[in-house]
Amino acid sequence: MKRVKVAIKGGNVTLDFDGFVNKSCSDEEDVIRTLYGKMGVKNDVEYSDNKREAEVNGTAERETLRH
Repeated sequence: MKRVKVAIKGGNVTLDFDGFVNKSCSDEEDVIRTLYGKMGVKNDVEYSDNKREAEVNGTAERETLRH
């Protein structure tokens, strides 16, 4: 079963994707970020860790963006 856990603390939103295969969690994140943007919520990525890709490819994909 696919699940997205959303936690909001101190004005920061944390998304945790569980049960997604391959790139589907990134696709779902894009949808959520687009919806936030349409509501006027600024959503910059501070940290991203794709755990599933790390398990499949043997390397962690990590990215830190600040605007």
